[in-house]
Amino acid sequence: MPENSFVVPGSTPVVSFGDFQRAVVATVGINPSRREFDEGGWLTGAERRLATHDSLGVTSLEDASDAVVARVVNDCNTYFRRNPYWRWFGHLETLLRTAGVGSYLDDDPGVCHLDLVQWATDPVWGAFPPEHRGRKAALIAEDREFLRAQLATPGLSLVFLNGRSVIDEVRRMGVALEGVGRVEAGGRRSEVLATDHDGTTFIAWSQNLQSSRGLSTALRVAIAERVGELTSSWRSQHASPATRTTFLQVRGTLSDRQELIDALGSWVAGTPAPTVGDVDTFGGRAWARCRAGDVVLALNADTTRVAAQTLVDHVRQHGLDDWSVVANRHGNVNRVAIGGDLVPGLYLYTTRRLQAPRFL
Repeated sequence: MPENSFVVPGSTPVVSFGDFQRAVVATVGINPSRREFDEGGWLTGAERRLATHDSLGVTSLEDASDAVVARVVNDCNTYFRRNPYWRWFGHLETLLRTAGVGSYLDDDPGVCHLDLVQWATDPVWGAFPPEHRGRKAALIAEDREFLRAQLATPGLSLVFLNGRSVIDEVRRMGVALEGVGRVEAGGRRSEVLATDHDGTTFIAWSQNLQSSRGLSTALRVAIAERVGELTSSWRSQHASPATRTTFLQVRGTLSDRQELIDALGSWVAGTPAPTVGDVDTFGGRAWARCRAGDVVLALNADTTRVAAQTLVDHVRQHGLDDWSVVANRHGNVNRVAIGGDLVPGLYLYTTRRLQAPRFL
């Protein structure tokens, strides 16, 4: 680790999130968040996500024993089995599932996340003072060959690059990414790039999915849909009986909204079907129903896979308290909004019209 590089004191290098040696799919970002170690206080006990100096019982890693190093690596390999930082990984998880290529929760073969830099920093990467850009370059340079080796791991066949900084660095490694179009939504656009390099498919998008500066859900959905199109060939080569196309299977009216979310989560994880139901005849018909207090909600057959995963991830991060019923395009108060927004492709309605908009 370069000196004076703003690394979070007491943290450890994150060689990967999930076991990269058993992964077939990897996502790549810039560097770990400080919140992997400190989220309004140092994470300990059941809340701890990764190894720390305290958990290891050491004051430095400079002369770490093989046993200590093994514990650091094990905590990286098992990251998604403990307390993942879903507020960061949620957007990538949505993309992975909606594209039908796997989940960070898969075991073997699995999905992992890699970074240009193994260390969490304080300040965060984007807030480094301009006069210290050289320290960022030094951190990237120190870990570059290790990342190159990770990307060449046997078995790894699909890599996603999240954002312009990652694209630029991977290009410097000799991966000749080429533009394959742009997607646009909500007044923002993202370039999409792809290539095959030494038997591995690389797909990238120029907008960082975790950006809080004006990046809309609609643009994230558009990126995920384009990635789904670009991975169709990969999916056909890696398909298994567990991922054959089937529709959402529910019986009767589900008891509450959480039961619907659980069913949708299992469906998205188990099949690459593009919609929850059969749309060959008429997609705008109820495919699943659930109770929500004094009303019944109907989920239409043409609700898309992307929308279903967006809904599941939103509930995972924010709960169920921000669902509301608003007017549809005809003025009838029966369409369900999530977090104040109509999720593109989510066709969820009350089975009777309400007198006025309200929260569920």
